[in-house]
Amino acid sequence: MDLPISVPNLERGVYTYYQTAHQLPSPYGLNEPVPATLRQNRLTDFILYLEAGRALSLPRQLPDLELVLGAELLRAQGYRYIVLHEKLYTQPKALMIQSVLEGLFGPPREILKDGVALYEIGDHEPASL
Repeated sequence: MDLPISVPNLERGVYTYYQTAHQLPSPYGLNEPVPATLRQNRLTDFILYLEAGRALSLPRQLPDLELVLGAELLRAQGYRYIVLHEKLYTQPKALMIQSVLEGLFGPPREILKDGVALYEIGDHEPASL
């Protein structure tokens, strides 16, 4: 799954291209603003909330249980990685979302060129939020 989720449909189409290059399924459709499975998941819905908001830092109290359950649901649905395109976010938003992802999945498995971080949704215990 590529982040940010809330980029416009045509810009998000590049995510579909990446997935076809890797021959893996994508949660995104070209004409679907936000897939229902991502809107109904507490983790991805929280990421959408952060993307849409104007806050420059995370809330003092995070919905820890909901985020962990959302991560488990992604794992159960067969998601293996979250690809964070940091440069598509403002710096404060990138830092907030990195903090949430690192709290759930640990540090990125790999940081690729152009500010792309790869988080593995593996079978490990969540890091502390």
